[in-house]
Amino acid sequence: MDIKLETKQEMDQFLKMYEESLGNMTVSLRYAKVSRTKFLKWKTFKWFASEFRDIDEAVRDDVLKIFIENDVKNPKNTVARIFYLKSRHPDFRETRVFEIKKAPGLKLGTSNGK
Repeated sequence: MDIKLETKQEMDQFLKMYEESLGNMTVSLRYAKVSRTKFLKWKTFKWFASEFRDIDEAVRDDVLKIFIENDVKNPKNTVARIFYLKSRHPDFRETRVFEIKKAPGLKLGTSNGK
């Protein structure tokens, strides 16, 4: 699927600002003058999705470095940094494992155990 030149320019503007703003989605969308709906449509284009993923990974790593440097200088905002990392950085996300056990007397594939 071909991308119109105008759309490609908007995408480039968005990606540039996303990187410069360290992943601030709102600022990036405003800068490129596009809606979140349009952004989600863009993610269906392989080229854009790949570029966005690469930039997003680099931004997360850059933010992590900044956090580490700032934590040493000013440990007061540690909670905010932890919250950001848990919500945005895959290396810091909590994972939960659920164990599903069969109830006694319940036959699989039925709702009433019969």
